Amino acid sequence: MKLPKFFRSLMYASIPVFVVSMILVVILMLIFGEDLSALEGTVVNIAGGVTVVSFITMSGSIIANPLVRFIENALLRRFGSSATATVIDLYYVQSGTQRGRKLIEAVRIKLEVRDPDGGKFTGVAEDNSSMAYMLNSGQTVQVKFDPRTREVALDLPGKPKMSTRKDF
Repeated sequence: MKLPKFFRSLMYASIPVFVVSMILVVILMLIFGEDLSALEGTVVNIAGGVTVVSFITMSGSIIANPLVRFIENALLRRFGSSATATVIDLYYVQSGTQRGRKLIEAVRIKLEVRDPDGGKFTGVAEDNSSMAYMLNSGQTVQVKFDPRTREVALDLPGKPKMSTRKDF
């Protein structure tokens, strides 16, 4: 599942605004040095404000992505239509490396979904549960999907819950 369109457009719009406002701040500091009091206070405040707001917007949309993805998957699992799907391909989404090890954020799975009406379509699901790491190409899995948007979420069983013992 990709970053929702609103957050994607917000992020792409805030990047050039951030770069331009940073360049403006650097140019103002090169021209006026440390004595920015020669400028109107509003110019400096506007340039600094735009820089801060665009940075917050850019990083906020990046930070919100996993949360929005989790909410969308939870809603699909709760209210989506049940179907079966065959795993076509899967790959790991990496978020970087730490001490030489790759950090895996999630598994992105390309699926051929067969809805109850007999139709087929190709969809992509993204999951970060431990059950998703056990999938293989060609395997049949249960999914939930939205018939209007064709968004797909895996309907994998969760980890078994451990019972608590009261005799300890």
